[in-house]
Amino acid sequence: MQDFQSQIRQGIPDVLPTPQAYDSSVNHAPKRKDILTADEKNLALRNALRYFEPKHHATLLPEFKEELEKYGRIYMYRFRPTYKMCARPIDEYPAKSKQAAAIMLMIQNNLDYAVAQHPHELITYGGNGAVFQNWAQYLLTMKYLSEMTDEQTLVMYSGHPMGLFPSHKDAPRVVVTNGMMIPNYSKPDDWERFNALGVTQYGQMTAGSYMYIGPQGIVHGTTITVMNAARKIAVGARHASPLQSQTPMLFITAGLGGMSGAQPKAGNIAGCVSITAEINPKATHTRHSQGWVDEVHDNLEQLFARVKEVQAAKQIPLSAPCVWGPYVVHDSCLLATSDGKLHCVNAEGNIQSVDSASPIGKPWVESDGVVLTSLTGRLWKLNVSDLKTIFSHETDIPTLVGAVRFGGHYILCGKDGSISRVNSP
Repeated sequence: MQDFQSQIRQGIPDVLPTPQAYDSSVNHAPKRKDILTADEKNLALRNALRYFEPKHHATLLPEFKEELEKYGRIYMYRFRPTYKMCARPIDEYPAKSKQAAAIMLMIQNNLDYAVAQHPHELITYGGNGAVFQNWAQYLLTMKYLSEMTDEQTLVMYSGHPMGLFPSHKDAPRVVVTNGMMIPNYSKPDDWERFNALGVTQYGQMTAGSYMYIGPQGIVHGTTITVMNAARKIAVGARHASPLQSQTPMLFITAGLGGMSGAQPKAGNIAGCVSITAEINPKATHTRHSQGWVDEVHDNLEQLFARVKEVQAAKQIPLSAPCVWGPYVVHDSCLLATSDGKLHCVNAEGNIQSVDSASPIGKPWVESDGVVLTSLTGRLWKLNVSDLKTIFSHETDIPTLVGAVRFGGHYILCGKDGSISRVNSP
């Protein structure tokens, strides 16, 4: 930890670090447009060298020139930190201000290999959502954050730290601007040119502002969109939800990047069978390993056959892993998932879901409903047909088994060995 803290405090090292090999196992940004004139390329190189002592320019100039020609940007790969890039416990950051330490944590989360789309190019999501333009900016910003107090504010301009300015404890610790473009000069090629020059970056919404939370941040909105689209095309608008349709609808889309990775999960929650096309195998396998994608196919015939199989069997993926059940109750099947949902599947394959504590043990089936018990000792009875609660009782007795009915009472066995009786209403 001390080595990590000393590297943060150091900022740009006085002795040049050893150049790092290009790591082909990492998902890298594509080559950007070769859009600069010869004079503009010289300007881009001068802009990059401004971060370093003149004694290093002779070494860094050809290196930065090669990056600009090869990738269309100057990322300064040599200065990429060798420590693990991840959000650490806040007390591990060398900071005089707890707020500044929190911002350091957020920056590292945005650049975590498990989070960032192109971590070596400082791109968090969206193909161009940058945290910084280059690694020198990262090093300087982390150094300033380690030095600042609660009466200072760090001003950021498209990844470039302008400096620490006097403020007060109720002022923002960091003020961030990204992509400051004049409307008449804001076409895509204008942005490409200014970004290559090193004078602006596109921070998207949460990359350059250090608060990216991954696809989870857009799952809700995407799910609502998918469900409303399904309602529009449902036959006669008969179904309130695609989950209630006899045959799962097919949702075809594309993209498994930072935000679009939410699409397959949204399709699952909405009850659709979804196909998401992605040209980048690394993005595909990343989303699959993270659980956003259920299956990966690279053969269209096999994919179409699988879709027909799932639709015919109404194999609708659940929104989360099953943690309880399934149990047959009357003419339906009950099960619970790890996201706090209780699901009822009828004989026709239709599914109803409600928010619910996860039941424990076997359900107690009665003629007019089913009695469930939670880990905390809650006892409640549901109408299986609509999952509406008939009655509920909190015993505050942790238990590991379901309740039974005996002699007009429900009997619960507590984890501590106690036995309790709850009157049947």
